[in-house]
Amino acid sequence: MYEICRTLLDCQPLPDEPRYDWTRPSWSVETCASAAAGLAQLHFVGYRLLKRSSSIRSEFRPTQINTFTSKFEEAIQQLERGSGLAAAGLKEFTESTAWLREEVSTTVQQLQDPNYEHAPHTVLHGDYHPGNTLFQGDRLVGICDFNYAHLGSPVYDLGYATVMFGTNWSSNEQESQKGSLALPEFQASFVMAYRKAVRQLGPDPEWLAAVNDSALLHKYMKLACFLTMHWALEPTTFSEQLKTRNRVYVNALGLLRQMDVP
Repeated sequence: MYEICRTLLDCQPLPDEPRYDWTRPSWSVETCASAAAGLAQLHFVGYRLLKRSSSIRSEFRPTQINTFTSKFEEAIQQLERGSGLAAAGLKEFTESTAWLREEVSTTVQQLQDPNYEHAPHTVLHGDYHPGNTLFQGDRLVGICDFNYAHLGSPVYDLGYATVMFGTNWSSNEQESQKGSLALPEFQASFVMAYRKAVRQLGPDPEWLAAVNDSALLHKYMKLACFLTMHWALEPTTFSEQLKTRNRVYVNALGLLRQMDVP
């Protein structure tokens, strides 16, 4: 991963600026486009390194989508036993779990089907959101927190980042019910900039076809909602974190409901 970062960035000292708070959409459309181009470069460098040296594969774990359904089920069961968290803002949680569990299971089954997509795997960031990017103005100068780096489809990162950069995570429960969560201009900017960068880099035709497949991107965006909800379900003893996680869970659930699901 160190070699990938050196190749992607110029390795100059990073500016002394705060990282973006991903729960507040304070970034611009131009920032989205710059972040998307940086993600495409990261994917392409990882892809080239994998082709050049097969041994590098041993440094990264593959995508574990097949384990996500059971983990999400366990998290839901844990939350159902925590009445305090439900009372804090998840009033419809019990009713929602039936369709939610079905949606998780169906989406995960499709994405782990080897015949569903054929994009060559590359090194993924795994948690690409505004809080893990560093900017000088609207120019991307650094990417941090590679704790979730793994091998997988580039559309995994693209779908996740599109959701993270293109959602108003600061919405309260009343706003989320009005359908004001998605930021279409930000989503479109991120996806278009990523696809443009990929075309310029000239990767494998199957990779290009995968990142231009809107239906496939939609599946990975739903998976991003599941991943965000799963994070929000993790227990915490800090009241401020609990409030943030409650809000993020409700917003991710609301965003998922906007994605042509019940």
